[in-house]
Amino acid sequence: MKKITAILTALALLSCSLVACGSGDDDNDTKSSKKTSSSQAEEPTEPADSEPAHHKAMNRFFEAVSNKNIEDCTKFIVPQAVLNAMSESELDAAHQDVSDLIELLHKSYEDENGQNVHFRIVEFITEKPLTDGQMTGAEEYFYDFYDDLKPDDSIELDLTEGYEINFTLEISGDDKTSTEILKMCLIKIDKDGWKIYMDEASSLDFEPDDQEPTTEQSATEPVVTTEPATAEPTTAALDNASDQSALYGLDFISFAFGLRPLDIGNEKLCTEASSMLPNSIYDDLADKMKTTDYNQAISPYILDMYNAVAASDSGTYPDVEEVTDIKQLTSEDIKSVNGYYNSIIAKYGLACGPAKIVSGYEAKVTIKCDTSKTFDMICVTDSAGDTAVIPCAVTDIDKMAY
Repeated sequence: MKKITAILTALALLSCSLVACGSGDDDNDTKSSKKTSSSQAEEPTEPADSEPAHHKAMNRFFEAVSNKNIEDCTKFIVPQAVLNAMSESELDAAHQDVSDLIELLHKSYEDENGQNVHFRIVEFITEKPLTDGQMTGAEEYFYDFYDDLKPDDSIELDLTEGYEINFTLEISGDDKTSTEILKMCLIKIDKDGWKIYMDEASSLDFEPDDQEPTTEQSATEPVVTTEPATAEPTTAALDNASDQSALYGLDFISFAFGLRPLDIGNEKLCTEASSMLPNSIYDDLADKMKTTDYNQAISPYILDMYNAVAASDSGTYPDVEEVTDIKQLTSEDIKSVNGYYNSIIAKYGLACGPAKIVSGYEAKVTIKCDTSKTFDMICVTDSAGDTAVIPCAVTDIDKMAY
C-alpha cells in the first residue's frame, strides 16, 4: 500500500466511523433545508467524445484534496443521503476530522516534495467495470454508513455503474515532483454522483458459500508462517533494515492513524475496530451494530497508547516510525490469537463462525506523534487473506479488552 493510499483509506474509515457514531437524536434538524442541494459530483449530459464523466470525477476529487476543499472531499466519500441525515454538530465534526487527515496527507509529502503539494492524475492506465458481485459489495459498503443514524426508511441508494481504475498520480511540490501508480474504484449513485472507494475491486467481492476462501497473499505483504522463525523473516530481497522496517510498517500504518480518538460529547472514543478485527468478524459486528460497543471496550487501552505519544492539545496524527524485532508466531501463538477473536465472537453473538487466523508475526512498533514510544504489537492474517493488528504481545493477549 502506498503512503497516499494508506492515508486516504484512513480518511474513508474515519468518515465511516464518524457516521456510525452518530446518535440520530436530531431528527428534526436533519429534515431542515440545511443540506437540500445535490452532491457536487452529479454529472450533466455530455457530448460522446468528451472526457468520461468518471475520469472527471476522479480528477475533481484530487483537485479537492490539493486545495483542501473539505466539503467536496467528504462528498466524494460519503453518500449525500447520509450527509443529509447527520445533525449539524455531527457534520461539523466530520468535516473537522476530514480536514485533519487531508492536512496530514499534505504534510506527509512536504518532507520529500517541499511546500505547496499538489496532486494530479497524469495518466489513466487501465480500467474495468465492476462485476455484479462487486457492485453488490459496494452497495453494502455505502449502506454501512447508515449504522446508528436511523435515517428515513424511504432513503435508498441506487448504484448505477462502477469501475476499477489503475492510474498514475503526480505529486508536485516546490522542491520535487514524484509519481505513484494507484488503483481505486469509482461508483456512481443515482441522483447523487460519483463516489471514491479507496481500494481495489477485489475487496468488494463476495465469495460463494461453497467456495473455499483463498489464502494467497499480496506480493507486497510479508510472507509469514505458523512456525517459529529460525532466521531472518522472509524479506531477503530487501537489502537493509530500513527497507524491512518500511515494508512491515505498512501493516501498522492505519492502526497508528486511528490512535487519535474522536471527541463524542464529553467522551473520547477510539475507532480501531476496523484495524483490530479481520473483515469477517468486523462485518458481522457492524451488521449487528455493535462496533461502537467494541470500540468503547478497547478505548481505555487505546487512549493510554495515544496519550503516551501525543500532547493533550496535539493536532498531529500518529505515524509509524519503525518496526523491529520481527518474530513469526508459533502454532501455539496462533491458538491464543484465535482464542481472543473467538471470545469476541461469543460475547457479541456473531454468526461468522470461528476465527481462522493462519499466520502472523510479533514486532516492536515505534509510533511517533509529539514524541515516540515503542509498543509490542501483533499482525495476523486469516484464511481469507485479511490482516488485523492487535496492540500487545502474544503473552498479554488475554489481557486485551473486548
